[in-house]
Amino acid sequence: MLASRLTLLFGDSGVGKSSLLHAGVAPRLRASGDVVLVLFSDWRGDAAASLAAALRAESGLDGTGADARLSATIAACAERSGRDLIVVLDQFEEYFVYHPDEDGQDNFALAFPRAVTEAELPVSFLIAIREDALARLERFKGGIPRLFDTYLRLDRLSRDAAREAIVAPLALHAASHADDAVTAEPALVERVLDEVEVGRVALASAGAGMLDGADAVDKAGGRQIEAPYLQLVLTRLWDQEHRAGSRLLRLETLEQLGGAERIVRTHLDVALAALSPDEQEVAAAVFRYLVTPSGTKIAHRVDDLAEYAGHPPTAVASVLARLATGGTRVVRPAGEDAYEIYHDVLAAAVLDWRARYLHALELAALEQRRRRRLRLALAALVLAVAAGAAAGITVWRVQANRATDAERRAKAQALELALATPYTKAVYTGHHAPLRSVAFAPDGRRAVSADERGDVRIWETTSGREIAALHADGELLQAAFSPDGSLVVAAGSTGKAVVWNWRSGEQLAELHEPFGLDGASFAPGGRLVALPGDDGTIRLWDWRAGRVVRVLPQRGGVVRKAAFSSDGRLLVAGTDDGDVRVWDWRSERVLADLPTRGNTVYAIAFSPDGRVVASGGQDSRARVWDWRARRVLWSWRARRVEDRYTVEGVAFSPDGKLVATADNNGVALWDWQKNRPIVALRDDADRAVGFSPDGCLVATAGYSSWARVWAPPLPRCRR
Repeated sequence: MLASRLTLLFGDSGVGKSSLLHAGVAPRLRASGDVVLVLFSDWRGDAAASLAAALRAESGLDGTGADARLSATIAACAERSGRDLIVVLDQFEEYFVYHPDEDGQDNFALAFPRAVTEAELPVSFLIAIREDALARLERFKGGIPRLFDTYLRLDRLSRDAAREAIVAPLALHAASHADDAVTAEPALVERVLDEVEVGRVALASAGAGMLDGADAVDKAGGRQIEAPYLQLVLTRLWDQEHRAGSRLLRLETLEQLGGAERIVRTHLDVALAALSPDEQEVAAAVFRYLVTPSGTKIAHRVDDLAEYAGHPPTAVASVLARLATGGTRVVRPAGEDAYEIYHDVLAAAVLDWRARYLHALELAALEQRRRRRLRLALAALVLAVAAGAAAGITVWRVQANRATDAERRAKAQALELALATPYTKAVYTGHHAPLRSVAFAPDGRRAVSADERGDVRIWETTSGREIAALHADGELLQAAFSPDGSLVVAAGSTGKAVVWNWRSGEQLAELHEPFGLDGASFAPGGRLVALPGDDGTIRLWDWRAGRVVRVLPQRGGVVRKAAFSSDGRLLVAGTDDGDVRVWDWRSERVLADLPTRGNTVYAIAFSPDGRVVASGGQDSRARVWDWRARRVLWSWRARRVEDRYTVEGVAFSPDGKLVATADNNGVALWDWQKNRPIVALRDDADRAVGFSPDGCLVATAGYSSWARVWAPPLPRCRR
């Protein structure tokens, strides 16, 4: 640092770059008294101005009326102090997170190269950066010709160094506190080192931040150690033994705690278990915005996090303050009224906790829906029996068929009531499990529906008469017609998509993936099928050739739904991380990323002209987006029903003027441009909805195991 104008210090996340600089380098330089040292890592906002302010503060220079340029500030600070300056730019990868495309006259992207290359300035710089972000420094290569000349790679701890990091502090403590000495069992030390080797702690369910131990070997051929995990495990062991009144760190205690991986995985659980359910909901929403999809921590102000997460600023501030106090070490303050994850290596644990939290919510929702279906079935049965009693009908003739007769009469009575519901045109009753999907054929005369038992049915939209019955293994999440109406595709949880000629019943193709599929849809040409998957990708199959032609890579969580634009050039997708994403699928390029504040997106649709997209999700909101401008044009929130108000279906009318939404209350049609409700269709149809090609009929499906076609009172439509 003293000999070179610019030094690069790089290494993997968690190797201890910041610790080395703050606990090792900084004290020695400051103790020498020969230089003014500035440690800088606040990359939010105007980085050049913030760095200049830090320089003035360290040099005791009043900023009133000072030249704001970075080079001028360095010169003034050096003159004021009478010493050379060393500027350490820590966590430099975060600069690229906050300023991905910085341009202008006085910003850091221009000011920093000028300061480095002005030979008369008495300053040296050190950039500390994660190794996976090193290539991004190419941005400065034109302004700093010898950018990569001086560098140092910091490796992870070797096993011997990590062992020394455990036993040496204990020995030092014992030497100065003989009456309060703490020791560690040798067997514990070796077991801990075994369990925190790089690659041993893998939080795969988190999506991002998973560790790869393939190259985690030191120069001597030994395994390397993940220092932050070592710190977490030892801190937990120390606290546990201290509470037990023990002065010995024991292997037995580690085993009782479930080992190193469980300690790391549940580090957040311990802190978050103390939060109320409402506070945990806030934490889950906020974590979505404190970790990037690539696993990098990112700082935000409390007000911004509150806006992103959709919670009051006071609630967000309270939760973050609790997670930043004591020995929690989940988040930490990052400047004025801002917070960030304590360390990048915690990003995987953060995402893992959030994924488990959302999964638990989903399981609870499924249980609520199961109970709701049971209540609806009992209500229908009671209604049928009451109606029969009022009419004086006696049905109990033979003891053996009482249950069958009761079920048949309940179903007939309920069907009669359904057909009498206003605007009902037809009801299809051939399914025997809750439905997940319904869609019109291109001619509007037929519809296809799919259920949780794997049954696919094609039926007439005017009468509800069944035309064809198909079956696939497992729960089916979506079924759709081909553009010419001759084929049907369906996919579901087993990872298999099937293409049929529905008229003959012939199975034309099976498309297999090693993960669950959340939908299937034909491209307008009919040759390609898009399969959104549980692995976070969207795979486009040429189903005739039986091969994958494109894989749109993972950018977040599970892809719940995907839909083509009418011209087939674009694909829109919704994920359980809350993103609505528009793809140019041919170039595999994301054209727009539209966040919905971390809530699972269950439904997605392109408008017929491709200008806007609609989404519906777990946060109870349906939205219409101008995806090019990345802004919401219309938003509506469903009314809460039994603590669940998920919007699981959205669809545009053929002219794009209306949006249909499906939620726990039923289906609603909206003139979204005027924010005006058109009609509400009360039904247990909170999963799927679609318009007929002429825009005059609406098909719905939900938990009743029936699909229904409606003829609502719409302009230019005859009932």
